Amino acid sequence: VDVWGISKGRGFAGVMKRWDFSGFPKSHGHRYHRAVGAIGQRTDPGRVWKGKRMPGHYGAKPVRVQGLFVVDVLPEENAILVKGSVPGHNKGMVVVEHSTIAYRKSQKLKLKRLQFILENLVKEESQEVSES
Repeated sequence: VDVWGISKGRGFAGVMKRWDFSGFPKSHGHRYHRAVGAIGQRTDPGRVWKGKRMPGHYGAKPVRVQGLFVVDVLPEENAILVKGSVPGHNKGMVVVEHSTIAYRKSQKLKLKRLQFILENLVKEESQEVSES
């Protein structure tokens, strides 16, 4: 199944946490180990590009996790047990859908299985013809 939910909010985060920047060396004359560094060019273009990865609010956004497996359904407890991690806080709202990935995989497996069966049928028929 696919599961949609709102990810946990992490407040204001720097570039190392938010965008996985490596930061500056911890020695050899650097003062700002976790800083962004340069964010633009010189006169041309003379501005910061839209979408530049910078510090800011991190998390609390819709997240989709694909390809999880349903382990069990407990109707008396109004719960679905899923193998894998689900986005959001404990007791948070999530949407559970049929998985598009699992559907594609199952279709491929069905096609491979059909192809295997057809190949075996052709082999059996050719053996019967050669025997007679």
